[in-house]
Amino acid sequence: MKATYKILALTLIALGANEASAKMFFEPHGAFIVSGSSDESGSQKYTGPMYGAKFGYYQKEFGLNYGVDITRTSYTYASDTVASTTFTRNDFGVFLGYNSQNYYRLWVSGYYTSTSYGSDSSLKGQTYEFGFGYKVSPKVSLNAYYRMPTFTKAKINGTSSDLEPKQANTEIALGVSFPLEL
Repeated sequence: MKATYKILALTLIALGANEASAKMFFEPHGAFIVSGSSDESGSQKYTGPMYGAKFGYYQKEFGLNYGVDITRTSYTYASDTVASTTFTRNDFGVFLGYNSQNYYRLWVSGYYTSTSYGSDSSLKGQTYEFGFGYKVSPKVSLNAYYRMPTFTKAKINGTSSDLEPKQANTEIALGVSFPLEL
């Protein structure tokens, strides 16, 4: 299944290269998760930074942009009943977005490879993201993110298992990005 999404990402890039009106762009982004929670127990909350970059194509005539997105997130679960645990999550996926003429931006991302690493554990799954941005200048965008990481596999102290039920998280993040045409 991962190979299918990698092929999809490469196909999107190849299609963009063939479009005469499409311009390549690179967009580094940084944000802070202001509210994160896990439905596993309902009491696990977290915050932390996330950063990454988008690389893709932009079609000005239609306002569409698409490509690949790589994001890294660091956070520490805090709970009254469980010791704090620090995780680093790596997400790789594809996105499709729309830029309006009045500087508003919308996008949806599907990160089909999403892996969180802790000190003695790792979680695997996928993340979906909905984003809204406003370009305060041609090269600076202020963004709000709603992210939904869901983990289906765990490896704890070397033992792998499926998570039943799945661990579903929700995150709200605020950040800035720098869309640069290449």
